[in-house]
Amino acid sequence: MFLCVGGALLFGNTQSAFANTYKNEVAIGGVKLVRDSDQHHKDISEKTYFLRFRHFVQPVSVFSPLPLESSFMSRSSFWELDLNSEDKTPQDDFTILRATYNKGSEAQNYRLLISYLRSQHATKLGDENLDGGGLGLSIYLLDKAKADFYSEYQSGDGFRITHSLVRFKQVYMAYDTKLSLAVELRHNEKRTPYPSLGREGGGYVSNGWRGVVSWYLSPKVRLGLGHEASSIDYRNHNEGADNAMLVEGEIELLASLSLAGEFSVSREIVERQGFEDVQEDSAKGTVRLNYRF
Repeated sequence: MFLCVGGALLFGNTQSAFANTYKNEVAIGGVKLVRDSDQHHKDISEKTYFLRFRHFVQPVSVFSPLPLESSFMSRSSFWELDLNSEDKTPQDDFTILRATYNKGSEAQNYRLLISYLRSQHATKLGDENLDGGGLGLSIYLLDKAKADFYSEYQSGDGFRITHSLVRFKQVYMAYDTKLSLAVELRHNEKRTPYPSLGREGGGYVSNGWRGVVSWYLSPKVRLGLGHEASSIDYRNHNEGADNAMLVEGEIELLASLSLAGEFSVSREIVERQGFEDVQEDSAKGTVRLNYRF
């Protein structure tokens, strides 16, 4: 993958220059998803590439006990540009640009977020353009705990996509034990102008949750285990139940550079009216390189 290109450019920097504070973050990586269905014409192969740049208004101090959590601990405002390119087979591709402003302050126990989205969808039948936006609120419950509330909406050319998220994360440090707990609830709705395009033809409504517990094997190495589950109501009157197990981790390679990854396997059972249930097994891997300067 192209991650090695970023690594080659970054290793020339000295660690001491970034030992205490930083104002920018760059994340670059990719996701690979493969789904095998009992209905083989419903098999999916999907690749996603992403690039994210974040600029903090005030410098972020490195959290020396757990450097990987420095951005989470910071209350600085930031600007962010996020570009995602989803390449799916059969063709159902999305390119999404998201611009975000997240306002925070050391004197406040909350953050406000506003975002603008511009998307392009491509199939063999044609291209569509979508516009939208999002609003979010984050509340600091404790020094090392935060709850996030976010919702976004996109529409255009027959599409209507809604995504809502509630997430809680806490970092626990006591008795020589360092771990983090992250739990999130998700609600997604999607309507499309293509009722016969794949399993999601016409759209769907889904509700799900995700929970991950991560242990810090050292201040610079994190390893976590988690579970995801969701229920899906497809527009074609089918219903699905999806469960996944995952392992994730991150390691700090340099004071300014870290490598993160996640691997999950899942199984969805799709109930079809008047027909036998369908089983769909998936495997997904994510690799991300983070650079701070």
